[in-house]
Amino acid sequence: MGFDIYGLNPINETNVEKPIFPRDFNKLSDDEKNGYWDSRDAYEEAVPGDYWRSNVWWWRTLWAYTCEVCADVMTVTHMDAGSFNNGDKIPKTTAKRMVIKLKNAEAKGYHKKYEETHQEWMEKLPKDECNQCHTTGFRTDKIGRDARRKDPHYTCNGCDGKGYTKNFMASYPFSSEIAVSFRKFIQQSGGFQIC
Repeated sequence: MGFDIYGLNPINETNVEKPIFPRDFNKLSDDEKNGYWDSRDAYEEAVPGDYWRSNVWWWRTLWAYTCEVCADVMTVTHMDAGSFNNGDKIPKTTAKRMVIKLKNAEAKGYHKKYEETHQEWMEKLPKDECNQCHTTGFRTDKIGRDARRKDPHYTCNGCDGKGYTKNFMASYPFSSEIAVSFRKFIQQSGGFQIC
């Protein structure tokens, strides 16, 4: 699952024409399909405010950072919009204010400090009990029994025999580089929709 973010009125200074997805895409040759994707990539590079995408793991923390930095220019409704991909919109005026806040945070190095702090927090999280071996290090289900018949040294593949796995919350990383990329998208988007 991911979050697709679409610019509402992206800046297109060079008037690049947006390629239209072919109706008969599956009937196209591989060269024609590749040609479409190449033209789509060229358009998105020329018009960076048109589209931005993130998987859910990176998005959650990025949006939390964005809301923290932009708390005084976003409404609660705007902040909630990033928690779902319902098609909610952040208007152009709010997006412009967000860019100012995000640029200021970058100038002060806050995005990098946020990344460091988040990484430290993830490393300190307690381990989760392995749900496949229940902390024994050995699976007792059919998969584990079958594997041990073949290899008596087989340990749980969910935790490598340790009995514990990384904390689920450590699945949500943060990158200052991605934060800058997202700010650049917002800056060129003319407002955006979260789908």
